[in-house]
Amino acid sequence: MGTKPARFHPWRVIFTTDPDKSIEPAFSLLRRCRAGEAGPHAGTGVRGQGELADQQQAAAGITQRAVHFAGLICKDTVAEHAFGHPLQLGLGITRLHADQGQQAGADLPYRLTFHMHGGLADTLNQDEHRRASRQGPATIAAPLAKLGEMNPHRKARLVYRATTLFARLPWPLLRGFAHALAWTWVRLDARESRVTRRNLELAYPELDGAARERLQRELLRSTALQAIETLRLWSRKPEDNLRLHLKERHGQALYDAALASGKGVIVAAPHYGNWELLNQWLASRGQIAIVYKPPEDEASDAFLQIVRGGHNVQQVRAEGPAVRQLFKVLKDGGATGILPDQQPKAGDGVFVPFFGVQALTMTLVNRLAERTGATVLYGWCERIGPDMEFALHIEPTDPAVADPDPEVAATALNAGIERIARRDPAQYQWTYKRYTLRPPGSGEEDPYATDEHPH
Repeated sequence: MGTKPARFHPWRVIFTTDPDKSIEPAFSLLRRCRAGEAGPHAGTGVRGQGELADQQQAAAGITQRAVHFAGLICKDTVAEHAFGHPLQLGLGITRLHADQGQQAGADLPYRLTFHMHGGLADTLNQDEHRRASRQGPATIAAPLAKLGEMNPHRKARLVYRATTLFARLPWPLLRGFAHALAWTWVRLDARESRVTRRNLELAYPELDGAARERLQRELLRSTALQAIETLRLWSRKPEDNLRLHLKERHGQALYDAALASGKGVIVAAPHYGNWELLNQWLASRGQIAIVYKPPEDEASDAFLQIVRGGHNVQQVRAEGPAVRQLFKVLKDGGATGILPDQQPKAGDGVFVPFFGVQALTMTLVNRLAERTGATVLYGWCERIGPDMEFALHIEPTDPAVADPDPEVAATALNAGIERIARRDPAQYQWTYKRYTLRPPGSGEEDPYATDEHPH
């Protein structure tokens, strides 16, 4: 029983949380990435590692998810999307691997992961796949073996080039690709589709079957678009992205004033709209600290440094010194980003209502705010047009978000996130298993347990 070799999943940077596994939110608006189960948490206090150990953040702090260039219909998720093997026969779509956990993330709704050793996507490229198979294992194994031996940094750069080439296709073509992907999820009743359907049943019980089905399709299209948008944002200069795609800015002065106050700023960024663009905007306003869980292999980590590193971005590894660094950042009047709507590990949060359903909710925001006096703001970039047009929104949170009572604070935090998500339900990340853990003693079972297809 040997361990599986680590796979190169730079995309676990887009969507970084495994909806099938509990993960404690990290300091970053872009967190989510890692295959397998989350590591152990040290404790529940701010001084402990409980709320950082499993976090993976991407760029200026908004969320992450892995992208598989080999299969795009994830089983586990906040999302693992596959985009086909760019280094072999071409780009394709297949299913996400069940062993991939964690959204940049968020992370996409799910995470996109570049699969460096997968063949062409089975879903949309069956003919090419069969032709490749007829070549025989020896023909394909040799180049894959060389790829596996490649220097991690060189491998990351190679995948980045492939990503850039794909993302430079005309936007109408990329948008059509995203719509085709969403259609595929629905058609095959993929994991994304099943989880979304179950979440909508829980969160929107007032909708009839037809209305819920329409919302499900809209949401999946939005989720696929978010993944493609992220690829595009990652492969271009942040200043160009902000100039071309950020059409409206609401609350920018509020953020600038909070940052100038010297008290520190915590940006709570729900998985709504496109958090990668928010991440880049935050970095444009000054230094921001992003805590992330390093991927299991060096190539994936190197890829993250390429797409999310840069001016004004401090990437903090979710390890021993992380909490101290975050406290220092806030005490020095700096800013940090957190994805507040991810399910933490059992014991690392409190159960409070979210869309009328009890959900295990993080207490990290209120602990940091209460102990440092930092200002807490909500931030999101909402899609307002078909051509990657977005509106930035920065708004104050209810003061109760910093309440020393964790249940009071978490309830206020969830109320704000729910309000934002209801602005346009299709833009919220409902492909994530938000309600997996149930309150102790409630007798409730995992609501997603019966949604999985038998293997």
